[in-house]
Amino acid sequence: MLWLSLWRMTSDDWRKRVAAVNDLANSTDSRAVDALVKALADAKREVRWTSAFALASQGDSRSVPVLKECYDAKPDANITQHAVTMLAQFAKYGNNEASDALKESAARDPNHS
Repeated sequence: MLWLSLWRMTSDDWRKRVAAVNDLANSTDSRAVDALVKALADAKREVRWTSAFALASQGDSRSVPVLKECYDAKPDANITQHAVTMLAQFAKYGNNEASDALKESAARDPNHS
């Protein structure tokens, strides 16, 4: 139920917000997409990153700055690789911001994966 997920996005509990983002991830309803975009600015990085992955999987380039943040933070190998893969997809299709993010991160840390 869309309304329930949108309501959970306002929770003080970040885990509920992550769950709501996951619920909204497959929706193409404009209210769901708007909520995912808003979640890109969430105070909790887990909410931001989950939202960025959800939007990126829909091809929404508004996720690129948060994907870069995730990539730079190197939280763990799986999350980092997921961010790299999504940034590379955006770069492949001509997104200069994603391409620049990958180049800048590679220049700072050539062993970064």
